Amino acid sequence: MPISGIVIDVAPQAQAVVAERLQAMKQVELQPERTVSALVAVLDTPDFAAEQALVEAIQQLDGVAAVRLAYHNFEDVVQ
Repeated sequence: MPISGIVIDVAPQAQAVVAERLQAMKQVELQPERTVSALVAVLDTPDFAAEQALVEAIQQLDGVAAVRLAYHNFEDVVQ
């Protein structure tokens, strides 16, 4: 099960709406750390395909400029 830490670059005026949408996503744990233009989240998905789909969904949210990977752990993933 891949677990990733990501930084989500957002437009400052969209931060509250993006944070609300992220909190509604089941495999996203929004962290309290944030800046005016960035949010931090942990993704916990069953496999790489689900993780990729989740990142793509986050990137499509209005107000999101970029999603950057900060940490990735996949040691228990079966090849």
